Amino acid sequence: QTYLQWIVHRVPETVRSSGTTKNYVEKGPITMDAPTYNLPGVGAKTEKGLAAAGVNTVGDVVDAFRQRGCDRSAMFQFLKDTLPKAHPIGLRRLLKWLAANEAQGGADHG
Repeated sequence: QTYLQWIVHRVPETVRSSGTTKNYVEKGPITMDAPTYNLPGVGAKTEKGLAAAGVNTVGDVVDAFRQRGCDRSAMFQFLKDTLPKAHPIGLRRLLKWLAANEAQGGADHG
């Protein structure tokens, strides 16, 4: 077995950090009433920061994007102002999802 075959076919090991096993939670389907942590690039700290700004659901994030004319740079600035310690990669993942969601017609919610 070559090294490449071993890499491709090996079973992933449990990731350990400081002696504890990290638990990965499947996020589930993204609906407009789902919590913000279901969005790509949104973790626990980002979710708390968004909640402090009154953005609690996926629908709230989509509304904020639409209020900014679906402008990714305006939304990025809003996110940076709201979440000053957030990593840009996570924010860009969120922006990419928002843009793709709007390109597909978005989802209306009440």
